[in-house]
Amino acid sequence: MAQKIIIPAHKVKLIDLKGSIKNGKFNKLFFQCALKEIRNNGSDREAVFSIIAYAGKRNIFQHWNIGSKVDCEIDNSIPPKEFNLAEYPEPIGFGNNEVHDFDFTIKQKESKKADVKKVKQDNLMDKIKKLLKDPEKSKTAFLTLKAKISSNPHVTYDISIDGTTASANPSPPADPS
Repeated sequence: MAQKIIIPAHKVKLIDLKGSIKNGKFNKLFFQCALKEIRNNGSDREAVFSIIAYAGKRNIFQHWNIGSKVDCEIDNSIPPKEFNLAEYPEPIGFGNNEVHDFDFTIKQKESKKADVKKVKQDNLMDKIKKLLKDPEKSKTAFLTLKAKISSNPHVTYDISIDGTTASANPSPPADPS
């Protein structure tokens, strides 16, 4: 009997993230898997997950202000991530995943010492902020989330919008490769 995990690709509207937090400003996005159903499929058992999102921002006292939960919608145009638990020798983590705005300067981004994963996340957040400033584009813009299993192993996501993609970091921090 196989025990399969299914995480469909999802999308979330930027305007919903903006509306979920006080004053609509955020510098971090958090994503979580939410168990949607467990079903029998012949001799296999399948657990199907959805994805939920939260926008967050640190206040002047360095405490996090977190917005309300935003349910992501299934994106049927992208195949779901399906994996069998028996194929992994250790448990799979289902913790929070996050994308952060690091406020890098151009010089810092171009430095040979720059962390490529952090630069990609910063670029993604820059793109989100730019789209949210445009009243027309912000109404229709959405993030696409595609689940994957990292090497450590955790569920994580490739998040993309308008040609920019970044891997979310499982939290507590882990390498999303």
